[in-house]
Amino acid sequence: MDIFPALKQKETVIKIADFSQSYLAEIKHFESVEVTEEELKEFYRKSLEKLKPYRVLPGPIKTYAHDPRKSTPILTVYKDILIYLIENPDANQSTIKNDLGFSQWEFTKHTDAMKRREYIKEYVISLGKKGSPGTYFEVLKAGFDYLCRPYRPLPGKGDFPHRLIQYLVAKQVKGIIELRGADVGWERPNGEKIAIEIEMECNDHVLTNIRRDLVESVFSRVWLLCKNEKLREEINYLLKTRLEPELLEKIDVKLMREIV
Repeated sequence: MDIFPALKQKETVIKIADFSQSYLAEIKHFESVEVTEEELKEFYRKSLEKLKPYRVLPGPIKTYAHDPRKSTPILTVYKDILIYLIENPDANQSTIKNDLGFSQWEFTKHTDAMKRREYIKEYVISLGKKGSPGTYFEVLKAGFDYLCRPYRPLPGKGDFPHRLIQYLVAKQVKGIIELRGADVGWERPNGEKIAIEIEMECNDHVLTNIRRDLVESVFSRVWLLCKNEKLREEINYLLKTRLEPELLEKIDVKLMREIV
């Protein structure tokens, strides 16, 4: 191939199963006559960390089956998992594994590899209901890049657990995420506009949300969703001791499991 005359001494072109491009690598010169297996492994580990894209060999890459009993290439497996997660952000580990037909060992092996590549990030999230907490996965920018798709994280504000709950609530009540500053805005069939706020802890931010929704915005009522009974009791006490009476009567403090 016409690339070979351009190579310098101690350079070679290599292909790696999990990469879509070719790379230029250096061949290690060892002074000793014998090289131990440990020395080779350490050299290869450091070399792979330093690899930079160097497009020299166009065309499809060689892939390997993720299971010797199956013919599905490993890269296809990663794509299947990423696409599934993007299309089903509320699916937990058990659902994903069953829908895609993985054993627990296979699923853990693939997701661990994808976490190392920073395609996905794993979270343990409690929704305050039976079977909770569950393991959920966020697709990161590198995962979208791997699929050659524009980066479109789950809508909402805050970290992934908060945005996931916003998504679940909006999906359940057919509301709108981040409507007029509320976590989820919902208009009932009778025209009543409700702001749904997801509260992960008890602090002054709870009061700020309520005053914004009822005084500065268009909502006539606020639902506060708590992850457990303990947090609901703490928020109820905060409201009774620090919130204006005329606003207090417009508040409902609920558990997440009542909605999602």
